[in-house]
Amino acid sequence: MPQWRNGPREFQVDVWANILDRIAVLLIAHTGGGKTAAFWGPVLIMQHLLQFAIPGVPAPPSKPVGIIVTPLVELGNNHAREINQLGIGTITVNAETVREAVAEGRNLYSEVRHCKWSIVLISPERLLTPELDGVLRNEYFRKNVVLLSVDEAHVLNPWGEGFDLRTNKSMLFDDVYPPTVSSWLSPQH
Repeated sequence: MPQWRNGPREFQVDVWANILDRIAVLLIAHTGGGKTAAFWGPVLIMQHLLQFAIPGVPAPPSKPVGIIVTPLVELGNNHAREINQLGIGTITVNAETVREAVAEGRNLYSEVRHCKWSIVLISPERLLTPELDGVLRNEYFRKNVVLLSVDEAHVLNPWGEGFDLRTNKSMLFDDVYPPTVSSWLSPQH
């Protein structure tokens, strides 16, 4: 991947292997440590397998999608820019992007439901909307989701006391969805 000059780090490849084996991961790394690549790597691998099938390796879904829940809107926007620069179609779904899409005559939720975007960064407040609930319950969309992650999980508390992604709407973390990658900030040594 020429856009990624330094290539993956060993821990990123380990995370990808676990996710592809459907094993949940808790990733703790310092700022700038490469957590974001853990989110899009498995999607990129699945896209590659669609083009270059390997005998004995199960076929990926037709349009692999990774979902990243990120509590920090600007961080999600930055991730989207960075991932798009690598040629991986990425969109953020937050109050601002939904408003912008409506103003442009686009239905962002329909785009996500039809897997137009390989990486979907979602703000927590969108998780509880009926529109996103409909997307997340859509059978076609669910069949294509290969990764569900929570970025910056150490700031979950501001989402509200008692907020639990496993019990809030959308069946988001039901057994139907793949393993989760959660990233936490750790002190830089």
